[in-house]
Amino acid sequence: MDSKQREIEELIDKLTVVFKSQIKELLSKFSSSSTKFLDFELNLHKKLSEIGRATLEDAIPYLYGNGYVGPTFTSEEGDVYGCYEKTKIRTLKTIFGKVSFERSRYYNEELGLTRSVTDIHMDIEGKKYCPLLRYWSCLLGTVCPFDEGSDIMHKLTGASVSASDVRNITEGIAKKIAKEHDKAILRVKLDEEDKVEPAKITVNKNSEKIIYFETDGCHVPTLDAWKECKTLLLFEMKKEGEKNILLNKHYFSSLRDIKYFKRQVKKQLENYCKRKEVNIVCIGDGADWIWNMVHELVPEGVTEILDWYHIEEKIWELANELYLEDKVKIKSFVDEQLEWLKKGNTGILIQNLCKLKNKEKNKLKFELIDRLLKYIENNKERMKYDLYKKEGHCIGSGAIESANKYVIQRRLKLPGIRWEPENAEYMAHLRAEYINRKLEGFLGINYNPLLEIAET
Repeated sequence: MDSKQREIEELIDKLTVVFKSQIKELLSKFSSSSTKFLDFELNLHKKLSEIGRATLEDAIPYLYGNGYVGPTFTSEEGDVYGCYEKTKIRTLKTIFGKVSFERSRYYNEELGLTRSVTDIHMDIEGKKYCPLLRYWSCLLGTVCPFDEGSDIMHKLTGASVSASDVRNITEGIAKKIAKEHDKAILRVKLDEEDKVEPAKITVNKNSEKIIYFETDGCHVPTLDAWKECKTLLLFEMKKEGEKNILLNKHYFSSLRDIKYFKRQVKKQLENYCKRKEVNIVCIGDGADWIWNMVHELVPEGVTEILDWYHIEEKIWELANELYLEDKVKIKSFVDEQLEWLKKGNTGILIQNLCKLKNKEKNKLKFELIDRLLKYIENNKERMKYDLYKKEGHCIGSGAIESANKYVIQRRLKLPGIRWEPENAEYMAHLRAEYINRKLEGFLGINYNPLLEIAET
């Protein structure tokens, strides 16, 4: 038996004693059928945590040694540190409780910095929590207020992480993700007119692979003011009976200006399409910034659709103003105009509104009709709803409306919460990647064995 195997056997023998002691104490405490199973489970969890804590304290020296690499240590940056403590006790908060272990420490007098090789290898340098506790804190901070995350963590695991630490951990990881996104667009430049180059994708309206492109904004409360957060949603779709099922959804969100946003959209679109031949369908409201961005990114071949529900809402608003409390006339007017829209006949809709406008003497109603006419004129090429239906396209932007609520408002627009503008931006990036199920990748988690437990 070699020395490593002997070490393992000794660890097993030592931990077996701990295991037997903890389980014996548990079973002695609960020794009758009158035991509440919930009480038993909670106490079992506590005992397993104690076994986990003991395992960590013995496993850390076995896995990482004491971090002594000689009289000096050279960092990745090329700085040389001298050893000044070979056995310094370090404590660390873990998911199983507080653990202690010995490790060597090195010092660079010029930089005034102390470092530990063990801490570097364990990814705990300058941190008081283990990586798993930081990961779980970030998950909770991503989905709920930081004080609630702290409370939930304590009740689920027994581990104590303060609300301020949940916040610091979450915002630190969020900042890291935002910075990674920033790096991804370093080569994406704007021209003198602040336009972005077209996305490197191959567009073919005859392609069976249809990519839906939707974007919209919502407002987030910050300490400075309410700021618009723009969200991008890319997805594919399949029909199941009368239902449209969205597939392969991908989100990106940011509070920064349109110049930054469209550079990110270019990169996100290219990554999503992966240079495959695709049919791009963009659904949006009448906002100029949306269509201007689309024209820059996909100059030719994109199918542009004005969101059906936006134009329908505007027709209802006009009808309510024209006919006030006369519900029969309101519904009749709306039904007639929507019927023309369904047939893709915006010409007759425009004629109807022009007749109303010419007869109208009330200034307010005249202006409402005129505003709707201009809206339709500006978007009539995006209102061929009969053709879109024939081609099987979705015609509503409900997906992006839901995305705003799901990605941003559910976390950043909670009652009484106002964000530092910078942290709101970081959280927008974090929320999108969490919902994209990419958060673990940013943390270096390629495989989570706990998910197997849930499936068995």
